[in-house]
Amino acid sequence: MAQFSYRARRRSGELVQGILDVPDRSAALSQIERLGLFPVSVELARAAAIARAERAGGKTLKAGVLPAGVRALLQRKVCGFATADYDVLVRPGPRMGEAALQLADCLSRIAKESP
Repeated sequence: MAQFSYRARRRSGELVQGILDVPDRSAALSQIERLGLFPVSVELARAAAIARAERAGGKTLKAGVLPAGVRALLQRKVCGFATADYDVLVRPGPRMGEAALQLADCLSRIAKESP
């Protein structure tokens, strides 16, 4: 079985995404339709992740190569946050996306400061 990443829309127009374990793309399309969804895109999961990264201007990683932000953390560089930002990071709930963006911004910032 292969894993297929899909994006589809509900009858309401809401965009949903997920991964299916199916033998082939045709089976993935059939499964999506059985779920009452309208397929927008269906790709092999690994290929989909690479394509998304490339569309976003990212680079695919090669074995043994660490992203600059990870290298900075290994060099013991740290992120500092204002009290309000720290509150977003430590409280559980619907602000997890906001917290992830704060961490990503910090990693980007310390990566630029690293040699």
